[in-house]
Amino acid sequence: MQHDSISIPFPEPRTDLFFAMDWAEFLTHNDRRLDDRLVIADRLALSDRVLDQWVRSRPHLLIDGGEAVKEWDRLGALLSDIVRYHPKRHTRLVAIGGGSVGDALGFAAGIFWRGLSLWQIPSTPLAWIDSSHGGKTGINFAGAKNQLGIYWMPEATVLLQNWNWSDPLWNDLKAELFKMALLDRPLFDQIAAYPNLASVDRTTIFQWMRLAVMKKLSLVATDPFEIKRLRFQLNLGHTLGHILEKRCSLSHGTAISYGLHFILEVSARWFGDPALSRLRTLYASFRPLAKLAEVPSWETIEPLLAHDKKRGPDGLVWVCLKTPGESALVSHQELSPYLREVYDGSFRDSFDGSC
Repeated sequence: MQHDSISIPFPEPRTDLFFAMDWAEFLTHNDRRLDDRLVIADRLALSDRVLDQWVRSRPHLLIDGGEAVKEWDRLGALLSDIVRYHPKRHTRLVAIGGGSVGDALGFAAGIFWRGLSLWQIPSTPLAWIDSSHGGKTGINFAGAKNQLGIYWMPEATVLLQNWNWSDPLWNDLKAELFKMALLDRPLFDQIAAYPNLASVDRTTIFQWMRLAVMKKLSLVATDPFEIKRLRFQLNLGHTLGHILEKRCSLSHGTAISYGLHFILEVSARWFGDPALSRLRTLYASFRPLAKLAEVPSWETIEPLLAHDKKRGPDGLVWVCLKTPGESALVSHQELSPYLREVYDGSFRDSFDGSC
């Protein structure tokens, strides 16, 4: 048998970030960048008057956002709508909406003609800080979250600050923001030193959000396709969080908050460092959590872990925290006794409202 191999250089993943107060400020400098585009927007995401006028004066589709847009049937309808627009090879898709809209349209852009250029304009805090950059796309399949997807880096992401976000949306944001702080020591130190985390002004939060975005993309740049498993650390708090999100019908931020509380206590047991457990108190001062109506049993949770995509040669791996700014991957097999002990102990004691 003869075996040959050849290295084929793919283009370097690249994305441009634009931080602007509002759409009018962005257009002042960048309107010509979007000469040939199809805009697909969540109809509830056009609160900015200038953005709304800009969308309606160009080829556009208005869709209903939310998790339902990530279902297989909706993807087919979305691709059919794109076909009816008669796109050209250089057409840009502009996605305006929350994380679900960005995930679905990113997937559609990546598979249509093996790739159309994509711009993301996130309209929710979670999409702003997390899903609108980094190149991950996905739709739900077979009853599980994000089972089908590709890596498709947006050409650009426009991060605006004038969205009229409700208090619940701001609260959801805090889970991803604190997760990034746990992975980035300078950001963590800023948050930990803030005198009153219960009432942080939004200007300060936007400053922290920008630092979090830059930290995330610096991690993505080292491992854009998760081949080296360096990017896995962005899954901190998400292994259990994703299951609770679907099983308990929680918002993403709320579910990840429970996931962070859980993995911080597990990390404290695994590394023998009680200081890690005390980080839960710091987080609770930033983003308080109520008890759940019911915490599913560990026997219910453990089989659902089979859907998690963060896997190594020995199966599922968990992202644990060694110290703020440093994480570690630990196999499920090694961590298993601590997982059950914490879940059935301090986690259930703290959050099971049915007890």
